Amino acid sequence: MKRGYLIVVGLVLAAALAGLIALGARVLARDRADLYADFAQERLHRLEQAALELGNDVEKIGDDLELAGNLAGPGGAAERLDRELHAIAAITREYLAFEVESPSGERLVQVVAPDVRPDLLVRDEASIDDTVKQARATPGVTKTSRPLADADDETAWHRVFARVTTGGVAVALVVDMRPLLDRLRLLGDATSSLLVLGAHGQPAPSSDPALADAVRGLGDAPGALPGLA
Repeated sequence: MKRGYLIVVGLVLAAALAGLIALGARVLARDRADLYADFAQERLHRLEQAALELGNDVEKIGDDLELAGNLAGPGGAAERLDRELHAIAAITREYLAFEVESPSGERLVQVVAPDVRPDLLVRDEASIDDTVKQARATPGVTKTSRPLADADDETAWHRVFARVTTGGVAVALVVDMRPLLDRLRLLGDATSSLLVLGAHGQPAPSSDPALADAVRGLGDAPGALPGLA
């Protein structure tokens, strides 16, 4: 009798222990899921903030293009325009050079930042002309070029932005995107990899090399890749 009682007690204790283990496992699983969800939410928030900041930077480029175009409008003095653009280029380290054209395509002003190679506008002339041509097709809309060099070159960070005013004045701006895109590197860590696609769907130099190579392998047919940044 006593032995049977002990067996019953043992079974009850074993069942209770199994229940506690199962309950503990469920609690741990729930806590782990909550931890993963919180981590994912935090990472998503950081990514959204970075995208917002980058969007604001690009919007500022558009505003400066519009400002330069207005300064070069009817009645605008070339000397004042040159002075204003030199001032903007001097205080905005990512701005490398400005070029302003009249509605007929005549070059009104060329400005190169003080710490930039003076032949930059000559070297990038083809990209500037092509981007301005795109901008003339849609006045008031900012257009951007592909990277000005391969991924292993410093100028892979450089882009041409161009905009044409309603009056037909075209402004091109060569921008070093490194200061803007390099901040995105802070989003990466040992548990993740970063991929940043430019307006033409090509990986930016701040992207993880393996991911960038994989994307390039997909080809560059129009519409094949989205432009995210």
